[in-house]
Amino acid sequence: MRTFRLAFDLVAKAARRELFLTISLTVIGGVVTAAELLVGRRLVELLVAADATAKTSAQVRPGDLVPWLIALGVLLVVGSLATTALVELRILLNELVYRRAVDQLLETATGAELEAFDDPDFHDGIQRARENADQHAWQVVWGMVTVLTTALTAIAIGAVLVSVAPLLVPVALLAYIPIALVSIRNTRALYAMHFGMAELDRDRAYHERLLTGRLEAKEVRAFGLAPWLRNRHDMLFAERIRRTRQVLARRTKLALLGSSVTAAMLVLTLTIVALLTLDNRIHVADAAVAVVAFRQLSARLAGMGSAITSMFEGVTFLRNFETFRDLVPARSTAQFSAQPPPQPSTICVADLGYSYPSTDDPALTGIHLTLRRGEVVAIVGPNGSGKSTLAKLLCGLLPPAAGAIRWDDINIADCDPQEVRRLVAPVFQDFTRYEHTAREAIGFGDLAQIDEQDAIALAARQAGADTFLESLAKGYDTRLSTAFDGGTDLSVGQWQRIAIARAFLRDAPLVVMDEPAASLDPRAEVELFEHLHELGRNRLVVFISHRFATVKRADHIVMLMGGRVAEEGTHAELMTQRGLYHELYTLQAQQFN
Repeated sequence: MRTFRLAFDLVAKAARRELFLTISLTVIGGVVTAAELLVGRRLVELLVAADATAKTSAQVRPGDLVPWLIALGVLLVVGSLATTALVELRILLNELVYRRAVDQLLETATGAELEAFDDPDFHDGIQRARENADQHAWQVVWGMVTVLTTALTAIAIGAVLVSVAPLLVPVALLAYIPIALVSIRNTRALYAMHFGMAELDRDRAYHERLLTGRLEAKEVRAFGLAPWLRNRHDMLFAERIRRTRQVLARRTKLALLGSSVTAAMLVLTLTIVALLTLDNRIHVADAAVAVVAFRQLSARLAGMGSAITSMFEGVTFLRNFETFRDLVPARSTAQFSAQPPPQPSTICVADLGYSYPSTDDPALTGIHLTLRRGEVVAIVGPNGSGKSTLAKLLCGLLPPAAGAIRWDDINIADCDPQEVRRLVAPVFQDFTRYEHTAREAIGFGDLAQIDEQDAIALAARQAGADTFLESLAKGYDTRLSTAFDGGTDLSVGQWQRIAIARAFLRDAPLVVMDEPAASLDPRAEVELFEHLHELGRNRLVVFISHRFATVKRADHIVMLMGGRVAEEGTHAELMTQRGLYHELYTLQAQQFN
């Protein structure tokens, strides 16, 4: 019953009107089926009477059959129309339920904080939910519609059967029980198998993406990786098939046992009907109707069993949405106690620490840092020193595990994260390549200005992207991907300029850039940092870079090592200290001597 309620709730919320039409057509179909049996019974009675006319004086004229034949024809047409409409409605219902399931997936995934994406359980949840939205939404719809159809039709057939052979109704119900028990057990076994294969399926899908992806195609071919990747993909698929074979073998044995018991009970019942008819305890017309009705009722109950199994399976899998949602902490509905200042004068980082969910080793420990408006601050350090993690914390994308980040006197932990993020213009090292139009790809930096061509053109010019964008076939309306008609591709450096333009479009008091010049040529790099210093006059600017030639121009430099601040000061001060900064700067400078 709980499964039925869950299915009904899912379908009703997705398509209330279509569900009402389905129920209405189902009622009509059930009434029509019962009426067909009664009309058929009357026709059999007339035919039996006609066969006996040679022994009696009674006459059954052909005209006596006409009204019943017409009635039967009308019922067949109405039943056929109802069935056809139900088939079409089922297709529409499936699309609507699928959309609702996908909406739940997207709402949960986009509502998750960035920290969740470092949790393997979260990715398994996405895998299960995505698979179930596509595969099992149909099962819920098919099961829901079929259960409604067969239940109402079975009631109508049962009413007719009670009037001619009431003993057969409980027998038909008992014959269904073995199949129902087997179906429930088999469904649970299938669910357990799929639940346990989430990580395997995710790994297989990843290798499939490597073999078919546009961006991955270059390296796969350049390094001759296709055979190795294909072999790994095939091994993962073979393991999936092996597990599937094991479960299906057990399911088949149980299904065979249940079907055998049910078939034996049905044959026994029909034997009883035949004996009662031969003993003249049931009229021939009633016996004929009883056999047809019993067979239909048995078929309907078997169909209902399959439908309930399908619905139970679908809802069981779709419950993964609930499990998936439980993995993501609900956004707090409480009022935040503070608002971030729209133009902070300073940002103070005090004793800041952070550890990723997948590791016990801290990425940052005891970070102290002060950013002042009008300054350009550079963050440097070896790979793995915590630079990118610090950038995410400054952007409000990760919650501090220890310490605090204060904008003036406001701890941003007391502010709505969404409000904090609106005041930050980021450029990430692994920036996203949005395969939209160039205008949209830049406009995503500030959706309020996505249709403001002048503002977008200015941001592109500041990032040095205006020249190549204006030369495209459709200018800023060109799709940035050759996978779409009329689209074009960009170089890595051009993509980075688009990412920088997104940040320039947003008029934010804090600008955070992680390796913003990694793919730029030297001239473009110099132009970029000239713009950064212009921005820094009225903003707080933080950038991460490995290129000391540009780092030396920063107003303040922070050297990270092992997740801690190792050194800080101006370029001149750090060179005088002759510490790690001096060592790395000297090593890089020697490359140009």
